Amino acid sequence: LTASLATPTYQATALVSINEPNQRVLVYAYITYTLVFMAYTAINIPYGALLGVLSPKSIERTAASTFRFILAFAGGIFVSLCTEPLVKFFGGTKKEIIEGVEKLVPADPQTGWFWTVVCYAILAVILFTITFLTTKERVIPEQRKNTSLFQDLGDLVKNRPWIVLLFVGLFQILAGWTRGSATGYYFNYYVNSEFGQFVAMGMGAGIAGMFLTKPLTSIFGKKLLMILMNLSLAATTAALFFVGKEDTTLIYGLHLLGSFVSGPVPVLLWAMYADVADYGEWRNHRRATGLVFAAATFAQKLGGALGSAIPGWALAYYKFQQPLEDGTRATQSDETISGIIIMMSLLPALFLVFAALTMLFYNINKSLMETIESDLTARKARDGGDAS
Repeated sequence: LTASLATPTYQATALVSINEPNQRVLVYAYITYTLVFMAYTAINIPYGALLGVLSPKSIERTAASTFRFILAFAGGIFVSLCTEPLVKFFGGTKKEIIEGVEKLVPADPQTGWFWTVVCYAILAVILFTITFLTTKERVIPEQRKNTSLFQDLGDLVKNRPWIVLLFVGLFQILAGWTRGSATGYYFNYYVNSEFGQFVAMGMGAGIAGMFLTKPLTSIFGKKLLMILMNLSLAATTAALFFVGKEDTTLIYGLHLLGSFVSGPVPVLLWAMYADVADYGEWRNHRRATGLVFAAATFAQKLGGALGSAIPGWALAYYKFQQPLEDGTRATQSDETISGIIIMMSLLPALFLVFAALTMLFYNINKSLMETIESDLTARKARDGGDAS
């Protein structure tokens, strides 16, 4: 919920004019946006690391990760569909003529947004509390000995599969943020239609694809499946470059196909981080699940920062014209439109190909994972630990 709310905040911040009357508003927006993500990160690191200690079995963690992301995407759909109605409910409505069309808009958007976010915040606190009270850590480290942060970091940088996943996740985030940021411009200036339904339908297709994670993992294994999904998504994304703006059926079709095929990607990525924690314990006789997931989250945040900056740099390079002072869209040149199409298609596809190629260096396969699980179980049984 927090992540879903953050994107509109970022977009609203970017649209504030830097002039004297709005200077304090802009500063406030930056500060609160930063604090929201600091709080989100503080919660998300232990929440993500929890996946690594729910079960000692890799396939069970994959199943748990599946449910995690199915409900996460369901939360995203809920936010995307309910936010505007809630803002209008709390802020009231009025009629305005927007680009020649009469529309109902919030009469008091400040009040509407405030109480909408309050509702989401209360719901988030309730859900986080339920998670805390109803989960149990079942994976106990084989040895509880004190280690320094430098020792743990040293183990981490020597953990080859973690390094690989670090770059895979970085490339995937770059692709997602670049395309996600370009979507609004693509629909507003090229397709000339609303895009909320486009985003919601993609999330729905992604959820459908997530249900296939476990059976597909049993057939292909995590490594090969991750490579195939990244290449498939790259192909459907790149194909948008050749689709005309009038062919909305094909635009939606490619989006739904790519979202469905790549649905298991986030599920697998975070399940593989849990496997990496097992791998590190197997090699070093020390478990650092929290550090593995914290470092992974850092890479995700770095990718998000770069991914949000790249579209801005690209728009400047392609000479994007900002909206006029009254909010009217400026006419864009053919060069700018071509750049927006590239941001929506070829550029994210390139990042996805890089992710697939990087995945070739991942060295944990099904056979090795079975050996790791067996060895760790034997060690903990010998030491009197609980591996159940």
